[in-house]
Amino acid sequence: MPDIRRAAVANADPPRAMETPDEKWFRERLRHFLEVRHPPRQFHFRMIERRSRAAFDTYARHLEEGTDAAVRAADKVLFRGLLFSKYDTVHLILTTDFPAIPENQRPKVALKLTRICAPIFRAYDLGDDFAERPEFRQLKDELRTADGSTRTACRDTGVRPDTRKRLRLIPNARNTANAISANKTIHSQPNHSIMKNILLMLAAAAAALFASCDKNDSPTTPVQPGMPDAAAVTITLAEAPSDETRAFFDTTAAAETWEKGLSSLSVFAFDDGGRLIVRRDFTSSELAAKSATFALPKSAAGAECSFYAVANFDASAATTRSALTAMLEKSPGDYNGTFAEVSTEAKRSGGFVMSGMKSQTVGAVNTTTSVAITLKRTVAKVALQTTIDPTFAEKYPGSIAVNSVKLSRAASQSLLFAGTPLPGAMTYTHTQTPGAASGRYNSLFYVYETGKLDAGERVLLEIDATYDGDGSSSTTDDRSEVTYSTELTGKAAGEILRNGYYRVAANITGLVGQECSVSVTVADWETPVTQSVDLGA
Repeated sequence: MPDIRRAAVANADPPRAMETPDEKWFRERLRHFLEVRHPPRQFHFRMIERRSRAAFDTYARHLEEGTDAAVRAADKVLFRGLLFSKYDTVHLILTTDFPAIPENQRPKVALKLTRICAPIFRAYDLGDDFAERPEFRQLKDELRTADGSTRTACRDTGVRPDTRKRLRLIPNARNTANAISANKTIHSQPNHSIMKNILLMLAAAAAALFASCDKNDSPTTPVQPGMPDAAAVTITLAEAPSDETRAFFDTTAAAETWEKGLSSLSVFAFDDGGRLIVRRDFTSSELAAKSATFALPKSAAGAECSFYAVANFDASAATTRSALTAMLEKSPGDYNGTFAEVSTEAKRSGGFVMSGMKSQTVGAVNTTTSVAITLKRTVAKVALQTTIDPTFAEKYPGSIAVNSVKLSRAASQSLLFAGTPLPGAMTYTHTQTPGAASGRYNSLFYVYETGKLDAGERVLLEIDATYDGDGSSSTTDDRSEVTYSTELTGKAAGEILRNGYYRVAANITGLVGQECSVSVTVADWETPVTQSVDLGA
């Protein structure tokens, strides 16, 4: 089975090759990639320009690691969110299931099918790693059994596959088709007439053969069927705030749409001894509803059970409560990127990792127990807004501009579930070019939680700026570099809580030294902690 993600970038290079990549090289590379891998989509010129510029900046920053490493780092920026292709998926199924369709005609049919099957794709939360998730197999099965889609596409494009040849290769096609069709998952179907035809039967029959190529796509624990004389439980996620996008540094700071998206969710039910009773993976429709009802063994009736929910993270290896609560997340870099990236969408593929738990006594047999679980993100949000105080111009004749902001001494890991923070080595570092707007410099980071820390050991923010003595861009010999630094006070004494929101308002008043005045209010993500800092003498 071809790896769609790996093949995507491997084939992204345009016909032109350059010894030294520049911004134009990345731009042409992205444009070629979109033409080949996403032909149904229309991409705005500004998006291509913005991505290629950000990719080249990333490439330049990583050159000291070697050209190959720099290109790989740039690729993460250039192709983020584009590695999974609907068109590639459909084309792969056509190639596998309908080899009689002429090779030179498959792109035309695949393009038509991709458009016809748009309602099916919309039922899934697609992302860069989607081909590696269990839902990928489910999607392929749905695409194969979409009634009449392949025939419609072939008819509209003038392609006539040799169905008789295909039928001779698959014995008992009709029986296999009926069996699979009877058990297929229900999702939104394409809006066209149902056509029970030979191509449908062949596609369904071929699904069984195709499964042997991607066995690893299936979940490790199947969805539990209903049990007679069993207790049932309904898991419901707490209501999220509105989807309205807020201005950066907003004091209300309710979670943005991309900060609360769900691409996967698993619920683990444990008995009072910490033994796993059942693991339930939410389906796409259950994710949309943020609720699922499933059966528990009869033995769970009347007993207190603990329910652990994990979103956007594969925790399937855990078979006991102690194993689950000991799991660590170790990739803070997945959340951080350029300001433009992290302020508009989730940088981490699959979304923010979230978790929550609730202990509750299960009701009697043949009753349903409702369990409400609130999910919290494993990371905290740190927003920095830097302004140049008006008094600066009264002290100095020139001007000052912020170049970059460096976050350092941050945690390298976090427990999946809340507990005593285990930050690991406090060595995570990320440098970001701030976004400039209305005379302010904005930066945004996501960090793992830490406990209380002594001064000198806390998460550090360093603001690098350039002072221009005469304020003129035509002269450079009067410029000097200035660095301002401040530690995060967090909730108190440097403590950073998961799902916490920390606003740092930095006010530059001078060139040397620093005077800090700090005001802190404790809050969750939706009600931020504010830290005000005056920088300079």
